[in-house]
Amino acid sequence: MAFLQELRSALISQTKAYNALVSTDVTIGLRSEEAKTKALEKQKADLSLLKTRVNGLGEVWSYIQSGTWSTKKDFVQRVIYLTEHDRKTAIQNLGLSGDNHANTLFYRANKILSDKFGSDLIRNILGVNPEQAILQFRSRAGIVLSDTCFVQEAKELLPLPDNNIAFRLSDCVNEAKFLAFYSKAVLSKRFAALDKQKLAYLLFLLTTAESDYSSQQVLLAKIVNGECSANVLTEVLDNPLQKLPNSE
Repeated sequence: MAFLQELRSALISQTKAYNALVSTDVTIGLRSEEAKTKALEKQKADLSLLKTRVNGLGEVWSYIQSGTWSTKKDFVQRVIYLTEHDRKTAIQNLGLSGDNHANTLFYRANKILSDKFGSDLIRNILGVNPEQAILQFRSRAGIVLSDTCFVQEAKELLPLPDNNIAFRLSDCVNEAKFLAFYSKAVLSKRFAALDKQKLAYLLFLLTTAESDYSSQQVLLAKIVNGECSANVLTEVLDNPLQKLPNSE
């Protein structure tokens, strides 16, 4: 199946599968608490995998809709319309000469996308390790992970100033610590104490599309996104025989 058609089909089917599993009571017919617990744990793991796939496929589709993969805006709009709508209706509404014209547009678009991301991207996202495929997609798309993982302006996260007389300064200890942590003065001091070459290496891991680094890339992305602690790296250092957690 061609790239665009495979993507749309996978996105629809995985979304349906996720919604169906969410609404399913997997404990029906199970008598023991142990069996119910195992069923719920499996459901949770399956939902997590499906959600990662749906989010990844949605990210690819959003990128395609953005049109940054082609310099011809009209071409992109036609291809997207053809992909999203009934073929016969789309051909008529777009004023195309017929099936051959539509096939030509699809062929050009699918070739551009397959050459850029690989013809196996969608199948890899549907595999057991979709995170790795998504990271490689981002790298090839020019989406720098360090830009998406790190807060560029802490101010964007903050609410508008509000003179709320219900609070005293002593009530806001955690919030004051947050503001201090992200202030330019504190960040500059913390940054000065770091090894710039090590930082450069970590940024390389986050942005590279080289498959040799994929396991490290997945683990580092999890650390940066707060999905696991950086302490796991120290644990691996203390015990070299220990595998990197969830990095395969």
